[in-house]
Amino acid sequence: AAGVDVHSEQLARLQALLSDLPASPQAESDEEDGGAKDLAKEPALENSRQRRPADTAPSSSLLPETSSPSTEVPRREGREAALHEWLEGLDAGKGGLLQYFDVIRAEFDSDLRQLRAVRLIEPRSAGVVGSIDQSFWQVCGVKTMGHRMLLARGINLLPG
Repeated sequence: AAGVDVHSEQLARLQALLSDLPASPQAESDEEDGGAKDLAKEPALENSRQRRPADTAPSSSLLPETSSPSTEVPRREGREAALHEWLEGLDAGKGGLLQYFDVIRAEFDSDLRQLRAVRLIEPRSAGVVGSIDQSFWQVCGVKTMGHRMLLARGINLLPG
């Protein structure tokens, strides 16, 4: 029961972070399909953190590529395709981070702008991993330090 409470608290923290973001342009078309949930309508915890502005230009190797999808992977559309390609690009195409695709798709609606909201202005600890809200690691189940480092680096380089 305690694990469920912790997960609920972490999910509420993520929803609070996401509720500060403007609606994405694709949200209206998703809602017509019944696919997107409106996080602004869900209860959120008070959030006193501010978002850090983008310090650097994004690395082209960490942004989704626009090349045609591989024949081995089913074609994905829109934000899902961008998220899939972004995760693949973080580890140079090895695919090790694709295990987080489903949870990021569910929690962040495949929206890289929403994912960017887990960055902290003031890191909680030294290094790139400390610049990401701890609830992200817990909700997404990211346990290995290597995966945390790759994801943190990629999140910090997302535009906006």
